[in-house]
Amino acid sequence: MADKALCSILDCRNQVYCRGWCKGHYSRWQEKGDPGTTPIRVRFDAMPYLVQAIENHGSDDCLIWPYYRNEFGYGRLRHDGKNVLVCRAVCEITYGPPPSPKHEAAHNCGNGHLGCFAPRHLRWATHLENMRDTVVHGTSVRGEAKHGAILKEADVREIRRRRAIGEQFKSIAADLGVSVRTIHAIAYRKSWAWLI
Repeated sequence: MADKALCSILDCRNQVYCRGWCKGHYSRWQEKGDPGTTPIRVRFDAMPYLVQAIENHGSDDCLIWPYYRNEFGYGRLRHDGKNVLVCRAVCEITYGPPPSPKHEAAHNCGNGHLGCFAPRHLRWATHLENMRDTVVHGTSVRGEAKHGAILKEADVREIRRRRAIGEQFKSIAADLGVSVRTIHAIAYRKSWAWLI
């Protein structure tokens, strides 16, 4: 018996359901009038693809995961009944098990959020080392870039300036519409410590 044809959408490995598309792309066409051009979440073991891709990748360029990515852009796959981060799987294949259960797969390129899984770009790192990388790469979400941030960098500098000349926490807090506790944490660098 011949294998069923694959969906006509580039990089989609699901079997054809109707009109040359898999069930997911066909449903998308029915709902939105367009099947889209991105692969539907794939329900197959992508580990063989992963192993072949990292074995054949001989350059220093990023290697981007073509299948499902989580909400932060990191590649994910399902293997042996478990959801696995692609970058972690690559680290284990390339460098062996992590030095400790708390170690994370860290990207030297800063493109993990874009789905990079190039073996030369990955290493085992502690959480602190990984967070420092996000600062170096400019991908950290801190300060006013954080969702729901009330204060801006200029506000924080103003708080520190006003505290340096002896103004009371309560007065500064009232002016900026935040708590005295927030002003205290900023003044003593328990928050926004990275801002000079």
